[in-house]
Amino acid sequence: MLNRFANFFVCLLICCSFEGYAEIRELKGMDQVAPAVKDGDFVLFNVTEVLITSPYQLGSQAWRKYVREKAPLWPKQPGFNIHDDLTLYVAKQIPQQNVESTTPSLIDALQKRGVTVSALTGRGLNEWYTTQAKGIDVLTHRQLQALKMDFTRTEPMFNRVALGALLDSHYRYGIFFNNDREHGPFLHDVVQGLEKRPSTVVVIDDKRDCLEPIEAAMKKLGVPFIGFLYTRATAESRAFNPMVANVQLESLIFSDKTLTDAEATKIIEEQYVGTDPDQFFYKLLEKIYEKQKPIGY
Repeated sequence: MLNRFANFFVCLLICCSFEGYAEIRELKGMDQVAPAVKDGDFVLFNVTEVLITSPYQLGSQAWRKYVREKAPLWPKQPGFNIHDDLTLYVAKQIPQQNVESTTPSLIDALQKRGVTVSALTGRGLNEWYTTQAKGIDVLTHRQLQALKMDFTRTEPMFNRVALGALLDSHYRYGIFFNNDREHGPFLHDVVQGLEKRPSTVVVIDDKRDCLEPIEAAMKKLGVPFIGFLYTRATAESRAFNPMVANVQLESLIFSDKTLTDAEATKIIEEQYVGTDPDQFFYKLLEKIYEKQKPIGY
């Protein structure tokens, strides 16, 4: 009798501790994900800088940050949102590459196991950062498909009554478009609206400040959570050279030619030694605006 009670008590402790289990781990490579995933888990990959990234300095995370920081120092012009227009134009023109070459095979293997695998992005269905732009859902789906990642294969089982409005405005092609809503409350609503509670929610993201609110939201729901902090693309962007990206942008817009980092560097060495990259960038903005080049959407 005592042994039965002791066994029951131990099982109760294990269940209670697992119910609230949550942790964030640093992810060195995608090969660490599969061993941590069990049948019945719900796995979400962030899109930008986890699944896909620019193959050049132009379009990289560091370049987008550079444009965002410099934009306020350039006089505002009607109808020209510097950050949104430029970054969307580049995203449409430059084919993406995998952050890690093995990621498509990892996703394929999880899907073949029957694990529910989705993608998550701060983009909107028809919003690019703060700007309305039709077809961002299609653009994102095609970028992923071009790199052999298709999230329509293992779509979650939703409670359509509970999630109808959210799905209509935030979900396409197996991808959740949260349109800059906070990840934590957003995924709280998503997981709460699933037909079956996941064994564990597993999220791979490049920002700790995105993972921590998700962790808190899953704890609130009592759903176990593993967050993988994956910063490979961020680490690779530390060598960012704004002048290289500026020369690439000029070539792309005015010559319809995409320069590699090496080609742009050679042009700088031949023509722009000692040039201030910020001043080059501002003059380039003037040139774009004056000639009314068709950028963005």
